[in-house]
Amino acid sequence: MSTAGGVLRGREGEWLGGFSLNIGRCTAPVAELWGVYYGLYLAWEKKVSRVELEVDSALVVGFLKTGVSERHPLSFLVRLCHGFLSKDWIVRISHVYREANRLADGLANYAFSLSMGFTFLFLFLILLSRFLVMTLLGLRALVEYARFCSLIQF
Repeated sequence: MSTAGGVLRGREGEWLGGFSLNIGRCTAPVAELWGVYYGLYLAWEKKVSRVELEVDSALVVGFLKTGVSERHPLSFLVRLCHGFLSKDWIVRISHVYREANRLADGLANYAFSLSMGFTFLFLFLILLSRFLVMTLLGLRALVEYARFCSLIQF
């Protein structure tokens, strides 16, 4: 099973939205590229004009910055992402280690508990208000609480 997760934050770090994506069986680069695609999609829909895209796969960062050949097995997904990158906005792409964004990693892990597909998370304040307490109780409690919250699933 493969998953992806992402967080959209405003200039001051405020919550704009997040997502969890349960993809099924695929390679890590495919999961990363789907995560990039949905992150860019959400940022564009929210009319964000400047994006700092942090990706924890150096390979995928390379694909996004330099592209791939048309015959590359991931060219379709890379082209989807480039479609967003070429729009009228500023996107800065950088490689970060997974530990640098634990929330996005946590949302990807949360996707394992979801059915296949994309879940937009909009109730961050409720989740955050309970997150510190639930961290003490463990990830299982957080997963159960997140299931209880209203989520929009596509």
